[in-house]
Amino acid sequence: MIPPPRAMASMFPVDPIVNDIRHEMLGPRTPRLRTRASASLFRFPACHESAARCLSTPLLSHPTHASTPGRARVPASAEHKRGARGAHPHRNSSIPRASLEHAMTEPDTISADYSLRPSELASTLALLVEARQPVVVWGAPGCAKSQIAQQVAAQAGREYVDVRALLLDPVDLRGIPWRDGADRTRWAPPAFLPPSDADGSWLINLEELPSALPMVQAALYQLVLDRKCGEYELPEGAALIACGNREGDRGVVHRMPAPLASRFVHLEIRVDATDWCAWGAANGIAPEVLFFVSMRPELLHAFNPQSTEKAFPCPRTWEMVSNIVHRRGGLDPVAERALYRGTVGEAAAVEFSAFLQVWHELPHPRTVIDDPEGAVIPGNASALIALCGSLYRMADDINLGAIVTYATRLRREVGEFLVGSCIRREPALQHTQAFIQWAAAKTR
Repeated sequence: MIPPPRAMASMFPVDPIVNDIRHEMLGPRTPRLRTRASASLFRFPACHESAARCLSTPLLSHPTHASTPGRARVPASAEHKRGARGAHPHRNSSIPRASLEHAMTEPDTISADYSLRPSELASTLALLVEARQPVVVWGAPGCAKSQIAQQVAAQAGREYVDVRALLLDPVDLRGIPWRDGADRTRWAPPAFLPPSDADGSWLINLEELPSALPMVQAALYQLVLDRKCGEYELPEGAALIACGNREGDRGVVHRMPAPLASRFVHLEIRVDATDWCAWGAANGIAPEVLFFVSMRPELLHAFNPQSTEKAFPCPRTWEMVSNIVHRRGGLDPVAERALYRGTVGEAAAVEFSAFLQVWHELPHPRTVIDDPEGAVIPGNASALIALCGSLYRMADDINLGAIVTYATRLRREVGEFLVGSCIRREPALQHTQAFIQWAAAKTR
């Protein structure tokens, strides 16, 4: 009689991971003990220790050949007949130790962030444009994909051509048929594409390409790869790029066909507060907005695809806030807050409105880090707390000493709040010399 599953399970160690690995080694002949363990288990570092323990102990024999005292030998039955009788490939044997050790030491899949900051993306795009290599830039809504493309075109002296792919029909790319003098049909190419025989240089941006209908995307196969569309051919000085949102960005997006995707280099943009503030200083963004973003860089782009709120902070909407700030003179405070809420969302609007009331009293956090002994201490409590909030978010093992020096100049409770916030945000900082000396001084 075959022991019940629970009795058989008691033969194995308690560790569920070891259980799964042992069952996998014993093969499918163990009744009802087959689990979901697979070779992929070894790809998870957390399982390596349990797998090693499993290898270091003898494997139990298959129940049909077990000689454990007090356990009846299980006779062969129709339930076990899966081929000719005889030695089962899993009986009295185990998976070779070398194979399992190779599986456990096989490099795990590395997940790295290959997204590019705007400054990195601009230089990369410039290289690909000069090589006439089609590239598609992916990114969340409002992260300045199109502006970077325009910047690359301007710096290269190319005419920028904005082609809204989502507005096209498949036949628009080929043009309109007409009859020539020989009574043959020709095609008049669309005016938005540069003439084939023209001299010059262009950067053609297929804007919102992922939002275009699948048939339109399919119609672009030849243009992207062969630089042709029927009788039309792109001039030598033309380069193609595309921009669009990702599938999870809550936009109108169609999955890009694999044949079209394989014709592009794919890059993803990452919003960076330092890059944006440098751009904003050169392009008339209000200083209040630049100061706020430098203090709260995580609010430059806080897009949550799961949120139902219509407005959210991103580079595009902060530029809109800057336009409001430039013209807000005499605006009712309630109406002003409503404008900010409708532009960057409620959470960012509340912080920005409070910041505007004290920002004139705030020293820049970089000023504090550069000169912690001479930097101004705000007299307004709200301004001081806002400054501390910026400092602890910037804290690292390099500048913690300057932050601690500044904290010793503050009221005791505020200084402890500042240093404590740094440690709570990054616990490893408590091992730095600056923190150890500060903590020692507090205990005297």
